[in-house]
Amino acid sequence: MPSSLKSIFKQYLTNERSRGYAIQLILLVALAGLVLFFVANTIKNLEIVGLATGYGFLGDTASFDINQRIIEYSSTSTYGRAILVGGLNTILVAILGIVAATILGFTCGVLRLSSNFLVRSTVASYVEFTRNVPVLLQIIFWWVVLLTLPRVVESISLGEFIFLNNRGIRLPSPILGPGSEYVLIAILASIAGAVFFIKWSQKNFE
Repeated sequence: MPSSLKSIFKQYLTNERSRGYAIQLILLVALAGLVLFFVANTIKNLEIVGLATGYGFLGDTASFDINQRIIEYSSTSTYGRAILVGGLNTILVAILGIVAATILGFTCGVLRLSSNFLVRSTVASYVEFTRNVPVLLQIIFWWVVLLTLPRVVESISLGEFIFLNNRGIRLPSPILGPGSEYVLIAILASIAGAVFFIKWSQKNFE
C-alpha cells in the first residue's frame, strides 16, 4: 500500500467521527444481511411445507364476526375488510381514551386542590395507586374481574338498561330518528342560554 494511502487510512481510523460512521455502516450492513437471511429462510421453509406467502389472503372470506365495528362488516367480508375494521376500532379507542384521560386528569387535578379533606385524600389515593401500580398488573386485575362476572345470558341488570357480564358493561346507545336534530338544537340552545344567564348575572350583581 502506498505511503499516501496508508497515511489517509491511518488518519481516517484516528478520526473519531469517521470511525463512528464506519462502525455504524458495518452494523447496518450486518443487520440488513441478518434480516435477508431470516426472510429467505422463512420463505424457503414455507415453500417446503406448502404454505403460500404474500397478501393474496386479504381477498379471502374472513368467516368470523367482529362485534364492535364502525363500518359495514359481516362474517362473509374479506380479511382485508376485517383488518380495516380493526384499525378503525383501534383509532376510535385511542381517541376515546385520549378524551377520557384528559377529562379524568383535569378533574382529578382540580379535586386535589379541594379544601375538603375527604375529596382531596380520595383523589390523591387514586392518583398514587395508578402511578405506582404497573399498567400490565392493572390490566391483569381487570381481566380477572371480568372473568368473575357472569355470562352474557346471565348478565347483572342495573335498572334494566345497564348490564354487566364477562364481556364488559353494556350501556344504552341513542337512536337518532326523525326530529332528533330538534333535540340537539334544544340542548345547545339551553347550554348557550345558561352561559349567557351566568355572565349576565355576574355582570349585574357585581
